[in-house]
Amino acid sequence: MSFRDSYASAITGHPIKVIISMIIITLIIGSGLGDLTVRTNQDGDLPKSDPMVQTKDRIDGVFGDKTEIMIGIQSDTIFRPSTLQKVADISNDLRHVSYVVPDQIRSLSTVNNVVPNEWGLQVGEFMKSVPKTAEEAETLNQAVRDNKLVQGRLVSESGDFTVISAKVEEGYDQATLYNAIYEIVEQYEGPERFYVTGEPIFTQEIDGGIQKDTAVLIPLALLLIMAGLLICFRSVTGVLLPMLAVVLSIVWAMGMMGHLSLPQTAVSSALPLLLVTIASSYTIHLLIYHNNERSGDDRTRSALSRIMPSLIMVGVTSALGAFSLYVFEILMIREFAIAATIGVFSALIINLTIIPAILQIISRRKKPSQDSGPSKPTWLDRRLIAVSMYSFKNSKKVVLVYLGILVIAFIGVSKVKTGLDFLNLFEADNQAKVAFNVFNEKIGGARFINVMVEGDEQGAVQRAETLRQMREFQNYMERQPGVGYTNSIADVLEQIAESVEGERGAEVVIDNDKQVAEYLMLYEMSGSPGDFSDLVDYDYRRAKIQLMLTTSSPDDHKHLYDLAKQYTDEHLGPSLRADFGGDVILWLAQDGYVVKGKILNILMAIAIIVVIVAFSFKSIAAGLLAIVPVAFGVTVTFAIMGFFGLRLDMPTSIITGLAVGIGIDFSIHYLTRLKKEMSATNDYERSLAATSTTSSKAVLFDTFTNMLGFSMLTLSQFLPVQIFGYLVSLTMLLMGASAIILYPALINIVRPKFIFTHQETIQRSAYEPA
Repeated sequence: MSFRDSYASAITGHPIKVIISMIIITLIIGSGLGDLTVRTNQDGDLPKSDPMVQTKDRIDGVFGDKTEIMIGIQSDTIFRPSTLQKVADISNDLRHVSYVVPDQIRSLSTVNNVVPNEWGLQVGEFMKSVPKTAEEAETLNQAVRDNKLVQGRLVSESGDFTVISAKVEEGYDQATLYNAIYEIVEQYEGPERFYVTGEPIFTQEIDGGIQKDTAVLIPLALLLIMAGLLICFRSVTGVLLPMLAVVLSIVWAMGMMGHLSLPQTAVSSALPLLLVTIASSYTIHLLIYHNNERSGDDRTRSALSRIMPSLIMVGVTSALGAFSLYVFEILMIREFAIAATIGVFSALIINLTIIPAILQIISRRKKPSQDSGPSKPTWLDRRLIAVSMYSFKNSKKVVLVYLGILVIAFIGVSKVKTGLDFLNLFEADNQAKVAFNVFNEKIGGARFINVMVEGDEQGAVQRAETLRQMREFQNYMERQPGVGYTNSIADVLEQIAESVEGERGAEVVIDNDKQVAEYLMLYEMSGSPGDFSDLVDYDYRRAKIQLMLTTSSPDDHKHLYDLAKQYTDEHLGPSLRADFGGDVILWLAQDGYVVKGKILNILMAIAIIVVIVAFSFKSIAAGLLAIVPVAFGVTVTFAIMGFFGLRLDMPTSIITGLAVGIGIDFSIHYLTRLKKEMSATNDYERSLAATSTTSSKAVLFDTFTNMLGFSMLTLSQFLPVQIFGYLVSLTMLLMGASAIILYPALINIVRPKFIFTHQETIQRSAYEPA
């Protein structure tokens, strides 16, 4: 007796023991669910060796790793006592928010104004106290208009919008910060309109939206899949067993994530979707084999024994395909690769143990009259046979059509762009999208690139020549589309110079080091040197220039970064250098890893399929044939992305991992069944017909039910979830259709030896479609 026969006999011979053992194992693994954590902050996801990460880290080492949140207040005029009181109150409330740096909150109630007096300069807060009358508010309005560091930056030119910004500590909890900010804002709503923006807000809107939608839509998807299974199998068993496999696989995978301290992230939220597909697919194939066996106590044992080799081959290939995502050098994708690999192996083990054990008990309880073995071909069987026969008899036409589609698809693939454009992810009325547009319109941007100019010695930033080069760079960047304004110590010194010289609005030229020293000394006499801590370091060797951006497009960001880097490389003096940082730079670095990782992932996934299938079938041709549905489905899906302008980003980058798990399932079961039928009949038409009523039917059921489930994601109000649902459904359809339609034609043309082991008998098939 072979190993698979012995194993199948052991499982079906002691079903109660198997079920009890699996329940105990599930409880142990499931205990890890209580240890699951959520990580929403993406800091540290990129390798420290990346040049962009290293330059960002250098800037953070000098000025601190601080991102920023901004609260905008809009009214017909913000210079109204009641509105200004809210500015002061919110600024004070922010000091008590976790992760907010209390002394780095900028608003009209916290920033300093520089005005001349008889001794030189007077440095003090714009609002020492909140104006009580309209006249006091108008006095503040005039002070703002006289200060170019505030006008157009902290307050809009029209005076109807003001900003409260706060720096955020490194390692902040994104969800906690997001909720705390909105709790504050909600207290002060009306009649003014409030807008909240900043990197933590954007990313939490995305992460929170994905988690919220998947929490609601995945259960709905499961219900729809159950309906689809009921249509396909027309039995309670055909519905409950695949769903049991799905639930147990999810419990095992997520329980192991808890035990291994793998956090839930925006990417790993796709794990249940993957397991819905994989686990139910394995059970569907087992049920198809079971239903085609003759009745009796031996039915489940025989089905398990027959499907076990292909199921193991599919499971191992799918698991390694999921693990191929580990080639991405982005931490959250690597974590997903590990979790997905565990999930696929879990689905395989469950479908080789508890599912056939339960199936055996159900089969024993059925009366012989209810279980009379395989039935005559149904209407669906005849249709599937007709499709196979058409493909077989028109082999060249079918293959040429597929090749034509691929040629067009390659054009689309060449148009795929990378990067995450935040605005395109949100619906038009989303609060984050509305806020971003308002900030762009009113005060020149909500996202930024930091540029650190570093001299070769202490005091380099106190030289007039350094400030001149910084000003010229700022002027150059401010002329570029997509840049709202720039800010640096040069702006502060020019404001001081205007105050000292008394020439408001006149162009200020600081042309000698002595002037710089005098202006700094005057400020320090009245203010605090710490006011410049976010613009220069303690020994004036390094200065930070902030480029505020009015665009969310990653293409624009890359263009602006290239322009800025080219300018600093070519125009900064030999004693100066520039480094670039900020969250935008990290996203640019991430885009590069998505492209690199996707290419390596595809190559590795293909190699895994070819090697494992070739080894199992002892044929390289088998390995190459197995990748056809996967390659076709992925290529056309990415072509659709290119033609419709859908970007390749972290969520869409895992589609290949899903495709390997789905497509290889179709391929291996189809090729295994066809090879077996050819060995038995030595007639290609008969073998195609038999394969159509078993493996093709399983592929059709699998594709249909899972597309039903994933179609629920297209109902989401969150665009990334909608896009993911469409793309996964499309990929499944393409791969399922390729297995059913393309294989009969392609195999007939190629005639691989692992299938055509002997000279085919030439005779008419008894399975001509009706």
